Amino acid sequence: DPDKAAPRLHAELPKLAGRWLRDVDRRLDGREWIACADFTVADIMMAGVLRGIRKTNLMDPFPRVKAYCQRCLARPAWQRTLVLYAERLGIGVDAIR
Repeated sequence: DPDKAAPRLHAELPKLAGRWLRDVDRRLDGREWIACADFTVADIMMAGVLRGIRKTNLMDPFPRVKAYCQRCLARPAWQRTLVLYAERLGIGVDAIR
């Protein structure tokens, strides 16, 4: 980090994530899934993005997003995929859950 940008990025990340998550939270108002009444590829893609921040507190101010992420990641097909991926990596599934 020759430009010493990491501390600035770290400070800005909650604000940037908050703007984006606020929009997602608004989109989820009164709905279970992101695109329509059914679970679609849009939910798979969004869950993949949200999975990257699941162990942070960035979703805490956005209960609809947090609940949505939990719904997506709890789906049986997602869980089967995690198990298969963990097996391929030679690790326990809890290490990537």
